[in-house]
Formats: sequence, C-alpha cells, structure tokens
Amino acid sequence: MNILKKIWKEEDINEFNKYLVSLKKSDSEKRTKKIVHSNKKIIGLNNKECIEIAKQIKKGNYLSFLNLMSFEYYENTLINAYLISKIRNFDLLKKYLDVFVNNIDCSTSCDTLDFYIGKKKEKYFTIALSYLESDNPYARIVAFIILFKYIEDNKYIDEIFNIMNRFYDEEDMNVNTIIAWLFCECFVKQRDKSILFLSEHNLNKTAINIAVQKCRYCHRIDKEDRIALLKYRKR
Repeated sequence: MNILKKIWKEEDINEFNKYLVSLKKSDSEKRTKKIVHSNKKIIGLNNKECIEIAKQIKKGNYLSFLNLMSFEYYENTLINAYLISKIRNFDLLKKYLDVFVNNIDCSTSCDTLDFYIGKKKEKYFTIALSYLESDNPYARIVAFIILFKYIEDNKYIDEIFNIMNRFYDEEDMNVNTIIAWLFCECFVKQRDKSILFLSEHNLNKTAINIAVQKCRYCHRIDKEDRIALLKYRKR
C-alpha cells in the first residue's frame, strides 16, 4: 500500500488497517498480548515497526491522516502517538494529543511519543501541568513523559520534584511506574538534587520502591549509590 499520500480519506484508513494486518508475523499477536494490556485489537507489530510506518506517513500529508485518527488496533495508537509528537504547531499538537489521551487504554500506547520541546518549554510545561490534574491516568502519564524533557534544566528540576511529591496518594500502577522512571532519570542527571529530594520525599510506597529498583538496575548510576539507595525502600 502507498502510505505517502497528499490527502487521506476515510476509505484509505480502512485499507491502511488491512495493510497493518497483512504485516502480522506468526505468533506475534500472542507475544504482544503478554506485554500489552489493551482491550483494542492487537496485530503484533513492535514499536520499531510502527515508527518506521509512521515515518513514511509523515513524509506525506500526515495531518490529514491524523484527522481520521483511527484507534481500531493497538498499533494505530503507536503510529498516532509518534506522528502527534512530531507536530511543530503547538496548538495543533495539543488538539490531537487531547484526542489521543482520551482514546487509549494502556500505558504502552505512549511508548512512541517523542516530543521536541525546543523553545516552547513554557507551553509544553503548561500541557504537563494541565494533564497532571486530569482524572484520566493516561493524561497523567503523558504529563510525566513531557517532564522528562526538563530534568537537565535547573529552572524546572525543583518543580519536577515538587510535582512528584504531590502524587503521594496516586493509586494507578502505571502512573506510579512512570514517576519511578522519572526519578531514576533525575538521579542520573541531577544526582545531588535527587539525594536531597530523597531526604524529605513524599512518594508513596509503590513509587519509591519501583524507583529504587530502577536505579539499582541502572548502570549509569555508580555502584555505591545503587547500594545506598536500598535504605529508601519501604516495607
């Protein structure tokens, strides 16, 4: 199928989904279902394959593709996510991202999001703050994904720690996990501030224990620090 188009029509999406199914490999669906917990139909294409497809779509009129926003298959969500995060017009990106977070049902649908913040730090931070207030756990996950882009900026790092502390009563496992990932990356890139944060943190048991575990398996963190982090585990 030609997926580099000047304009996408409704019938093209139906053909596109058939094309995705044609790429299915033997037993790939079963393997993916063991990892992905989605109620959407699953073909079994991996993230790399979906990104390559999205890159081809992006060479054409990918906004007309997004206007049709298919969510029939889990793989659609990965392709949509990649394309949305490549939009440079901030208002358009926000428009499509709002649709995206309200049509996914698993955290791994966010895996291909790859935001380019550039000189729009304040605007993207506003998205994060807005999504953090959402009752939708996937909106909160996207918010934390955006915050990864601010870790090395000393203007924002203290606010990132303050935000993590606000989620002491977070009950969603996937949100707690992304918080843990965020802390691990903070420890890698802002070690001293992260140690100070740990001395007075307000993370819940799930988040801090996962965070410690992720740091312990991270070889970008010194062995001595990985051992020292054990004292912060909660029992």
